[in-house]
Amino acid sequence: MLDGTLAPEGIDLVTREIVDHDSAWLIPIHYRIFDVAEMPLTNYVIALDAGHTDLVALPIFLSRSFRHSTVYINKNSGITDARDLEGKRVGIGNYFGSTTLWARGLLSDEYQVDLDAIQWVTRNKVPPNKLPPSARLQVLEGQQSLEQLLQAGEIDALVTERPPQAYQRVPHVARLFEDYKSEEIRFYEKTKVFPIRHVLVLKRHIHEKHPWVAQSLYKLFDLAKNEASPGRMFDGHSRFMLPSLQYAIAETRRLFGDDCWPYGLPKNTPTLEAFARHCHDQAYTARRYRPEELFADVVSF
Repeated sequence: MLDGTLAPEGIDLVTREIVDHDSAWLIPIHYRIFDVAEMPLTNYVIALDAGHTDLVALPIFLSRSFRHSTVYINKNSGITDARDLEGKRVGIGNYFGSTTLWARGLLSDEYQVDLDAIQWVTRNKVPPNKLPPSARLQVLEGQQSLEQLLQAGEIDALVTERPPQAYQRVPHVARLFEDYKSEEIRFYEKTKVFPIRHVLVLKRHIHEKHPWVAQSLYKLFDLAKNEASPGRMFDGHSRFMLPSLQYAIAETRRLFGDDCWPYGLPKNTPTLEAFARHCHDQAYTARRYRPEELFADVVSF
C-alpha cells in the first residue's frame, strides 16, 4: 500500500508513514491533519465517549498483541503469582492506554486480581475527575524512569510493552509470566480474545458525504493484510530471518486457522465485547458500548 502496489478504488491516496515509538506520533491525529489515520482504539473510544464524534473507526485492526509478556516484576518484592500484585506498587506508562487496559483486564478476568488493591504509579498526569473513584494512582515527580524504579525496588512491578533494560541482565527483574507463550495460547483457546491496540479512523464528514470510502479503504487494507499473511511468508524460501519460520507458520494456523489477524466485526466479536467491558469497568467510558456503535458499517470479506 505504501509503495503504490495496491491502491484503493476511487481514492487518490497520499500516504505518510510516521515512525515514532512515543506519543508524538499521535499529534497529527489529535490536530486532525490527516483524513485517515492509525489511532489507538482506547483513544478513539475515550474521545467518542466524551462527545467528540468527528472521527469514525473502521474495523481494520492494525496492531494487536497479547499482554501476558508485558508485566515485569522485582522478585525481591515477594511476587510469585498474579494475585501477589495486590497491595503492591505497579508502574504503568499511561493509565488510559491500551496496554494498561488489556493487562488489567487480563489480571482481573483470568487471575482474579483485585485491581483496586493495587497502587498504580505513573509519570503521566491524569485529571482526578477522569479517574474511577476506586482507583489508586500516584503520579511521580523526579528524573528516575519507571524501569530504574523497578530495578531499585521502589516499585514492585511494571507494565510495559518493551522489555526493561535490566531484564535478563539483573537477576531480580523478571517477567510475571516467563512462559508467556503458553499462557497466551491457553488464554486464546479459552476466550478467543486477541487484544486489539490500534484501529484505522476516518473523518466523519468524509464518511457521511462519501460512505463508499469506508468500504474502499476496508478492501484495500484487507488485500494488503493478505499480502503479509503467514501463508505468504514461505514459498520454499523464507522471506524473514527466522530459523523456525515453518514451525511458527504451522503453529499459527493450528491456533488461529487461515486468518490469524481478522478484520471486520463478526470475527472479532469476543475481542470487541471484552474491550468494551474493560473500558466500562475501568472507567474509560461512562457506559458499555456495543461493537457496532463504534465502527462504520462495512462488508467483511
